[in-house]
Amino acid sequence: MAEWSKAPDSSSGLRKRAWVRTPLLTFSYVFLFCKTYIGINFLVTPYLKKVFVVETA
Repeated sequence: MAEWSKAPDSSSGLRKRAWVRTPLLTFSYVFLFCKTYIGINFLVTPYLKKVFVVETA
């Protein structure tokens, strides 16, 4: 067998990683677009306050 046949198949691995990143980027772009251009701060801000609230005793 040739040496190159021992290497892992990189053609499928790169496609899988790119496919996983695409929905995440799409969500972030849509979120930023809605927040900036449509102005849904009144919907988003209360949710973010609930998620990122740090309670102190």
